[in-house]
Amino acid sequence: MKNIITSLLALLVAMVFVAGTPAEAQQQSVQQVYDQAVKDFDAQNFDAAKVGFQKVLQSRPGYVYARNYLAKTESALKNPPPPTDTLETQLAEIVVPKFTFEDATLGDILRYLTQKSDELSGGKVVANFIYKGPPADRDNKALTLNLANLPMTEVIRYVGLQTGTRFTYEKYAVVGTPVDQAVEKTAETQEASLEPAPATKSIFQERAEKEAASKDPFK
Repeated sequence: MKNIITSLLALLVAMVFVAGTPAEAQQQSVQQVYDQAVKDFDAQNFDAAKVGFQKVLQSRPGYVYARNYLAKTESALKNPPPPTDTLETQLAEIVVPKFTFEDATLGDILRYLTQKSDELSGGKVVANFIYKGPPADRDNKALTLNLANLPMTEVIRYVGLQTGTRFTYEKYAVVGTPVDQAVEKTAETQEASLEPAPATKSIFQERAEKEAASKDPFK
């Protein structure tokens, strides 16, 4: 009798375990889908994120977090955010362990930075530098710098300060412009925007001038 009771208890425990396993597996699967959808959202893979959150809500319609994320995902698909992976952000993540130059030309420095961006990023980032100043400045303007453990964007900033160059980041290149040229261009743009518009006459002024002219005997 004791053995029969023991067997029945064992069978009951097994049945409960088997019955509970699918629900637990489903719960775990839903959580995994949700976690992956969140990762897709953070990586701006919004199409994949939308599919993931929709799957979660099919199994758990009342899951508030998935519903909120789905709303944000659909909004992002309609109004995509600006890209964050720009050349400037890529270079900011590259740390230059040592940067020592003595009486080096600006051209040598820019070529070195191009080579270093390729080397330190494992070939993922190559910073092409374009210098819009006189070739003599690029080939003769020398500087001395001793820096260590700085993001490449900070190294570029120091090079700009030492050589009077303003660096801007475009889609595929870092563009250097002499500060005096950049200031002149900015001033010209501001002057053009401040230039007064040509004076215009109202119809009443024109009519008054015509009447005065018709009464003047010398006209």
